[in-house]
Amino acid sequence: ALGIFPRLSTILSLLLMSSFHERDMYVLGGGDTALRALGFILSISPGIRALSVSRALEQWKHWKEKHTFLKPVQMYTWTYRMILWQTVIIYLMSLWWKLLGTTWTSGVAVETALHHALFSRWPEFTEHFLPFLPFINYGTLAFELLWLVMLLPRTWRPIPLKLSILLLGILFHGSILVFMDAGSFSLAMMAMYIGLLREEDIAWLKKICGHFKKRTVVLYDAQCGLCVRSMFILSMCDWLKTLTWRNFRDATTQKKEAAGLKPQAMKREIHVLTSKQVYKGFY
Repeated sequence: ALGIFPRLSTILSLLLMSSFHERDMYVLGGGDTALRALGFILSISPGIRALSVSRALEQWKHWKEKHTFLKPVQMYTWTYRMILWQTVIIYLMSLWWKLLGTTWTSGVAVETALHHALFSRWPEFTEHFLPFLPFINYGTLAFELLWLVMLLPRTWRPIPLKLSILLLGILFHGSILVFMDAGSFSLAMMAMYIGLLREEDIAWLKKICGHFKKRTVVLYDAQCGLCVRSMFILSMCDWLKTLTWRNFRDATTQKKEAAGLKPQAMKREIHVLTSKQVYKGFY
């Protein structure tokens, strides 16, 4: 989970999980099956170190030497397509099995599940939603069928539509986590969703969120180890790039951003500049 030696840990996790399930099939659930499929794809895929501890250590080493980040790790197209097809197959097979019986087609499957003694977390609380349960029942079938849209070419499937389907999936599986004790299937499927985000999807999200961001200049001391480490950690977390870091000892910075500020004051405490105000100090 931490991503220490990610390739080795992914392969070992897949082998251990599969061997355990093959010895005892009674503990094999939907979440385990999804994780085994995802684990196999990741174990043979390049670039799985992107969000790992190993990658973060490499970033820190590169940052200390050059004060820049490494180039982003790109996912290969075939990896993305394998994860996409695996996800679509899971939903379509789930829909197929639902349609073979009568519980889902008659609209009582969700109500039955939420009153089940083994699966429902709050069966009494479910009584408040009884009028809406048939709609949720058929909405679940429609949601699983909707995943066929994900197989359309990108020119026919705009980014907002794709992200809306993923958001529906998060709400769908999140609701199952809250109201039902159904194992790890929801968490495993939401883990697959991360692999379905392409670079243009992230760029679109950043563009939308960027309308609300304000430029903030942080003046730091490049000769202070604590300041440099803090700058590195915050820069890694600054997904929308709202923070602009400037070494106050730099002559150009002193003329532009730090004009009117005393060097001795900037040595004592950090200064954060917004369009309206100057903030000083740790807080």
